[in-house]
Amino acid sequence: MDLLQWQNLMFLLPLLLAVLYLVVLGLGGDGSGHDAGVHHDVGMHHDAAAHHDHDAEHDAGHGSVAKVLSAFGVGKVPLSVLIVTMLVLWGGAGLMCSQSYGIAAVRTSALIAGLVVLCGTPLISAVVGRFIATRSFHVHRKELVGSKAMAIYGIGVDSGEARLTDRTGNLRDVPARVMPGVADITEGTEVVLLRYDEQKEVFIVQRA
Repeated sequence: MDLLQWQNLMFLLPLLLAVLYLVVLGLGGDGSGHDAGVHHDVGMHHDAAAHHDHDAEHDAGHGSVAKVLSAFGVGKVPLSVLIVTMLVLWGGAGLMCSQSYGIAAVRTSALIAGLVVLCGTPLISAVVGRFIATRSFHVHRKELVGSKAMAIYGIGVDSGEARLTDRTGNLRDVPARVMPGVADITEGTEVVLLRYDEQKEVFIVQRA
């Protein structure tokens, strides 16, 4: 198998990038996974009178996106861990398929590698998330109660998500809800995490 063929390089390079990151991490590089370089424009506002329906659809759409991202582990494990996981799964599965089916079947290899990423990433992130939860450097969700956060999507009774930095410096995206009868909270609003519902695994929040 000629690894320098472009059909193989599309799998080999991501795999090498993941290995390089792990080597740097092992040598003492900054692999804390704080992932604090994610920003949202919170200075934008909508005319509620003119765009109420649009905003409702907008928040509902974000709620669906948040659920998908949460399933992949976003907000539960460091983003760097997710990226490395995806690179390893894509590169490893792709190279194995290329070796089995030949480099001519690049579309088949890419399809299988993509399916491995889609199915494997949520499983691995769930395992890693449980492992992190048992480590002393991880701040349990209960310990976040009382913290201030920013609504990154509209928060209502049934959907919503907020972002905060915990005491260890990790950026956390957490599911957030308002109490029944309380007005929805718009994206970009600062909130306070009032309590954590362990059964539903969500935070009840209010405007700060």
